[in-house]
Amino acid sequence: MKGCRSLGFVLGLLFLPLAVGAQSPTLTLDQAWKATLDNNKTLQLRQSEYRVAQDGLQEAASRLWPTLSFNSSASYLTDPQKGVTIKAGSLGNAPNANAKFPTPVPGTDIVLVPDPLHTYFKLGTTLSVPLFTWGKLSQAVHLAEVQVNLASLNTEKTTEETRRDVRKAYFGSVMARETLGVLKKMEELMLGLMKDRKLNFEQGTVNKEAVLEMAGRLADITGQRKKVEQGLKTASLGLGLLTGIKVDPATLTDTMRTNVAELDLEALQEKAWVASSARKILERQQELAKGAQQIEEASGPLHPDFGLNIQFEFNGQAVPYSSNWRDTWNPNITISVGTNGTWFDGFKADARVKSAYEKVLQAQAGMELLKQGLTVQVQQSVETVTNALSGVASKQAALALADERNRNAQVAFKNELATREDSQGAQLGELVAEIDDWAAKFQFELSLIDLEFLTGVQFQS
Repeated sequence: MKGCRSLGFVLGLLFLPLAVGAQSPTLTLDQAWKATLDNNKTLQLRQSEYRVAQDGLQEAASRLWPTLSFNSSASYLTDPQKGVTIKAGSLGNAPNANAKFPTPVPGTDIVLVPDPLHTYFKLGTTLSVPLFTWGKLSQAVHLAEVQVNLASLNTEKTTEETRRDVRKAYFGSVMARETLGVLKKMEELMLGLMKDRKLNFEQGTVNKEAVLEMAGRLADITGQRKKVEQGLKTASLGLGLLTGIKVDPATLTDTMRTNVAELDLEALQEKAWVASSARKILERQQELAKGAQQIEEASGPLHPDFGLNIQFEFNGQAVPYSSNWRDTWNPNITISVGTNGTWFDGFKADARVKSAYEKVLQAQAGMELLKQGLTVQVQQSVETVTNALSGVASKQAALALADERNRNAQVAFKNELATREDSQGAQLGELVAEIDDWAAKFQFELSLIDLEFLTGVQFQS
């Protein structure tokens, strides 16, 4: 028994690679979207812009803090000014009763100001503290926060657009793949019909016009097949560029929707307004415009900034750590409170304030236009979905009818009640109806994707 179990285990290991290899890989829409989130360059660019905005916020916030700076210098004087020295005897002589000669005044050199050295060194540190800036610094921090939020919204908007594009590319590839399969069947049938038509011509039952007519129909189908082949390659390449992976159309497994619940237009218009990334972005832009206006108003004439400076300076002449170098070095601390402002700027600040105010008005007008446009877009999208749904029902009914006609034609052909050409013609009719059905489902899927993009609502079939 143990030997049998060991043999079974070995056989299982031998056939395991075959079993694994037999499983064909698939790519669902969710898998394609996950790959897009990992690989899409446009999304990565938006994420980078968001990080840049965060760095800008950090920079703006740093301006509220004190600034500590330093400076240093080392100088060499080629011709320093001379010091002040009273030479011995330069003031004359004084009588000296105890000496034969008078005593010189002064008796020795007196150095009042020593000769300066050729070198000069200075080290300094300055602490600068903004005291009052009319709210400009705090407003700049707020605007930087808005910029971060705006970058986040742009990332969200790009993500929504990319998701829409991935879904369209995915089902575009499915549509091209299925249409190509049907066209190949049609081409094969037409080759059979062409062969029969040529045989009939050789037998004298049809004229050359009938042969040429069939050749034209065959060439038309062959041209469509080649066109769809190229379209499939383009669609797969587009999906691959979006997802960042190589796409095999044969692995796409998700199917298109063919139905949807009744649509509430007013509810969808309201949801579209709430979910609109464009609205959120306009709101942030309007906030930026208002903040910029406030900063311009605070930057005009008679709005001086107040600041505190504390400067510590240490200077000297001797090279540090040389003999008696400390005797030539002196510390100094300077504390100052100052202002910096403008009396008159030729009305430049007024012009900037007016320009900023106009931008606020433009943002408000843009918000009104966006709401009106979004209302119309949702109405048009609902109309497109409704019409596409009717097209799906119509093409499905036509396909069912074509299928029934084909069945009847095959039965009639077997019973010798119809010709081979009638039988193949019925098959062609069903294949044409199948292509129309795929086209209708594809248009319906695209219309749903567009409506979902506008409203943020996911519709189930």
